[in-house]
Amino acid sequence: MAISLKRFATSPNDLADTANTWVLKVEATSTTTGLSSAIFKYHFSGTDDPYEGDTYEGVCNVPDMGELPIDAPRYENNEIIVPYYRKNTVVLYCRNPEQEQDEWDKIVEYAQQLLDNFTAAQDLMEIETVTLQPSE
Repeated sequence: MAISLKRFATSPNDLADTANTWVLKVEATSTTTGLSSAIFKYHFSGTDDPYEGDTYEGVCNVPDMGELPIDAPRYENNEIIVPYYRKNTVVLYCRNPEQEQDEWDKIVEYAQQLLDNFTAAQDLMEIETVTLQPSE
């Protein structure tokens, strides 16, 4: 069971002295049965294109993984009923290399928490049994 995070970043050799944007792209791949690779949560912006202008909110938690659709918000009768969705990639534009590193560190930390919590949820143990009888 694992989640692999592949990091793509702006090469220092590609940056001019005046660069003010450092790009971080992360691609997630899950080899854990039942845990999708789409672990990044987005808030839909309301446009017709679900990838244009949507807001990255962070790494999903276990409830998000079960509730949120992949790649687009959920519609019912042509109306959005869940304005969030999940993807397996995120691209962040950072102000400096330190912010880029900080964002990467957060993604790694929260992806580990997701995997640990998902694994714990699969390892349930019986803690109580109640036997009910008909009332008199």
